[in-house]
Amino acid sequence: MTSKAQSRKLDEGYKALIEAVKAAGMPLFGSVTASELRSYHESMLAKLPPGPAVESVEDCIIAGPLGGIAARIYRPSSIPKALIVYFHGGGWTVGSLDGWDAALRRLVLASQCAVVSVDYRLAPEHRFPAAVDDAVAATRWALAEVESIAHAVVPVVVAGDSAGGNLSAVVARILCEEGTHGLAAQILIYPSTDGNINSDYMREFDSPFLTRDEIAWFFDQYVPDDDHRTDPRFAPLHGPRVDGLPPALVLTAECDLLCDEGEAYAARLLSEGVTVRSRRFEGGIHGFFTMDRGLLPHSGQAMEDIANFLKEVLAHRA
Repeated sequence: MTSKAQSRKLDEGYKALIEAVKAAGMPLFGSVTASELRSYHESMLAKLPPGPAVESVEDCIIAGPLGGIAARIYRPSSIPKALIVYFHGGGWTVGSLDGWDAALRRLVLASQCAVVSVDYRLAPEHRFPAAVDDAVAATRWALAEVESIAHAVVPVVVAGDSAGGNLSAVVARILCEEGTHGLAAQILIYPSTDGNINSDYMREFDSPFLTRDEIAWFFDQYVPDDDHRTDPRFAPLHGPRVDGLPPALVLTAECDLLCDEGEAYAARLLSEGVTVRSRRFEGGIHGFFTMDRGLLPHSGQAMEDIANFLKEVLAHRA
């Protein structure tokens, strides 16, 4: 472990949570199949309290490249400030509409935005670039149908955490390259950006949660061919250029192996003229965005950061 790693101090609240999760028997990523891991997550989800009430919640199907994509639309009680197209985390392998339901309800209330949660295809059944294709299709749909989705003509934003943060960055770049400039912003929450399990980022320290071996397993599920791991559709940090992209909010966690590469992507955007706001959550771990616990304030703080960022970005568009 490097001296740089020694300065990363895990918050006591997360330390207790990790111990509780281990005691509950959560399997290590890669120790069971993707299907078994999804079943475990579903069983744990049933034990958690529901999220707060919002004005309306509606399930729908989006036309995708190879069939329908399930989605869920959340609307606030007031006219939405924007429509957030949200891609959940889970290593492109696990994750669901229900798994992110509570967090996105809180995001609706904090931001006063409408949110459409996208249930993109998962690996290993649907490998790269299936998730990208679905994410791009869902975002194009949102841009074309924003008034019927949000019940108002409002700006459209892409957002996501972890694998979803990766997809948000990739979608923003693809749409920009093809000349579609309708996105108002991109919100990247501890995103995977480099795609290299042997990078210096991945060897910086021993992660207390989501280890390098576990990240390697997720990469193997989604992009088993090493030759594809520098493709900007998987590793946006390797894109030939990032200028012209919409403003970005990049949120990272200090004790997360994806922290430094998320910050490297933020620095790359900034160096090429993109408006960037970033924040590292000290003592935080990967996955904090969906963790709404009394001793773990980072999720609520991130919601506030998103609301403030969108307020700033949208004011400049007015």
